[in-house]
Amino acid sequence: MGTGKMPPANAPIESGKIEFIDSGQINVPENIDTTGMPMPEYIPTPKVIDFYLTDKHNNRLESVDYGTFVYLHIKTVGYIGKTISVDMNNEKADYLLNGERLEKDVLKDYLVQNNEEIVELKVVEPLN
Repeated sequence: MGTGKMPPANAPIESGKIEFIDSGQINVPENIDTTGMPMPEYIPTPKVIDFYLTDKHNNRLESVDYGTFVYLHIKTVGYIGKTISVDMNNEKADYLLNGERLEKDVLKDYLVQNNEEIVELKVVEPLN
């Protein structure tokens, strides 16, 4: 039960039940021109999404064979123009990049140019 008074000031006081009804209407703004409005540049937080090895047919590998070529896929967001290092940590094999052995199976300071990079590596026996 509620009591209230409506304008004008000399209107009689009314009393009764008040019921609020949700009409389901949603305010959808129309005709808003945002041209020329300053927008902050979107800069994603750099992160490595995934990295894995495949064969030449793009099949993911769990193990590798000496003397073969494998392909390191590196999927990133926000790393274009930055360098990353990827540790493949394989005690049973070493990798060559352009004929150079990767120290401790780490692709070090690799310059990312795309959100998905594919790097060809040759699998060799470890030096122990």
